[in-house]
Amino acid sequence: MPSAKDYNRNREEKAKHGSKDRTTPVRVTAAVIEKGGCVLVGKRLAGPLADKWEFPGGKVQPLETPEACLQRELREELDIEAAIGDFFLSSTYVYRHAAIELLVYRAEIIAGEPCLHDHTEIRWVPVEDLPSYDFPAADLPVIRKLMEEKRDSGRTGEPP
Repeated sequence: MPSAKDYNRNREEKAKHGSKDRTTPVRVTAAVIEKGGCVLVGKRLAGPLADKWEFPGGKVQPLETPEACLQRELREELDIEAAIGDFFLSSTYVYRHAAIELLVYRAEIIAGEPCLHDHTEIRWVPVEDLPSYDFPAADLPVIRKLMEEKRDSGRTGEPP
């Protein structure tokens, strides 16, 4: 059990660095959208992970399901309507600025074409090329699983 001294030191640290708890993960969603053996990725425009590539998605709002969040974020970020499919995986990572729990789902575009809003660039990338892109650490398990699936299926991709 922490002593009063430890408790006060912890409170002082939080006050010095802001009151936001960096150890409780923020729930974030991401979509794996595939087309022709390629996956849709975007290069982040701003924030602590600016210029990193990511799978599209965003923060889950209070009282919002991860699936509803993902539909909203895809509409806001890319101007697309998507059907959210099966849960793909979750990944938790503690960055300097925050801890996140990444909830990843498969998704399919049902209306619209991806447009730039929250990214400097978007690309359809062959699965085998994903490791050469600079992704945040929380996204790396997604790439590993996609690579395993590709290896097991023998598929190759060409950008659409």
